[in-house]
Amino acid sequence: MSNMLIDIKANLDRELVPVQSLLPAHVSFDRFTNAAAVALAANNDLFNADRQSVINALTACAKDGLIPDNREAAMVVYKKKQAGGDWKLIAQYMPMIDGVLKRARQSGEISIIAARAVYENDKFRVWLDDSGEHIHYEPTLGARGEMIGAVAYARMKTGEFQFEWLNLDDIAKVRAASKNSDKGPWVDWYESMARKSAAHRLCRRLPNNSEIMEMLERGTEMVWQKGNDVTPQPSGSSLIEQRDAQDAEQSGDFDAEVIAEEFRQQIDSVEVAEDAKAIGSRIDVVKNELGANLYTELKNKALGRFHQLNADKKIKGLINGLPKAGSEEASAAFADVEKKLEFLRPRLGDVLYQAYCINLRDMKPEYIG
Repeated sequence: MSNMLIDIKANLDRELVPVQSLLPAHVSFDRFTNAAAVALAANNDLFNADRQSVINALTACAKDGLIPDNREAAMVVYKKKQAGGDWKLIAQYMPMIDGVLKRARQSGEISIIAARAVYENDKFRVWLDDSGEHIHYEPTLGARGEMIGAVAYARMKTGEFQFEWLNLDDIAKVRAASKNSDKGPWVDWYESMARKSAAHRLCRRLPNNSEIMEMLERGTEMVWQKGNDVTPQPSGSSLIEQRDAQDAEQSGDFDAEVIAEEFRQQIDSVEVAEDAKAIGSRIDVVKNELGANLYTELKNKALGRFHQLNADKKIKGLINGLPKAGSEEASAAFADVEKKLEFLRPRLGDVLYQAYCINLRDMKPEYIG
């Protein structure tokens, strides 16, 4: 059997030739088709979906200047009933919230825009006084507790600041209005959809918002399969793993270094340990295409980031949970944090370790005389 990923990439290179003129300068055609090939190879439903719908979805993704890498955009599948009563698998491109915010930043009128999930242990306050609307948001360094809502905010290049806050009841109303409230993205990506809902409401107040609003609304017309997992996940039945061992050699038609660099960027930017673990799983999907050296490098990098984020969370939680300085148990608790920091040093890395050392050094006089 031929190398499936290389074949998929080669076919996409031919079928998507018209897409080259749609991509912005910062997104190369090779990078785009590499990401698309990985998405197709990792998901049998997507691979078997109506081919024209796949091409149409990728064309729309390219037109919006996004990469179908599950961060900026995702390639998803839903069922569409045909005239004869049969159901057909249809591919659809869905902008993810990070991709939408990326496009908003590129509009030329916005200097800062973001959407965040807010948790019960975060410091968060919204208020109104005679000088206008105000917001204070500070994520806690320790355990964040349960999610309580989502906030989106933007600062215009004119200096004007806008924000929108949705609590869980607000989010539930948005979800209830969707015909896919019990399946699809609202089940698989609840936090992202909550952030997207806040961004949608915010964008109504932004200048020249028609393009961003269109991106935020894309995909709402889909009727999802009940329980359908629309996130491409590596599994024993993925197309990549169906090839024969003798066809696992690398080919010059597949640019492993481009894929590797994409993974490096994802690992460097990830902020949640479980997301780093998920990247490691996606690396496994293209193991043979990457080759032994790149695969080992990327797996070690993803694993290292996973451990680093877990260690960082542990230390933040310990510092955040220190008793009040001067209390009876304060000295022993502080010494325990110092001990844990030394233990976790290899996983934190030098930069984070030194930053925590400086932090603890500044705190030490209050806890240990």
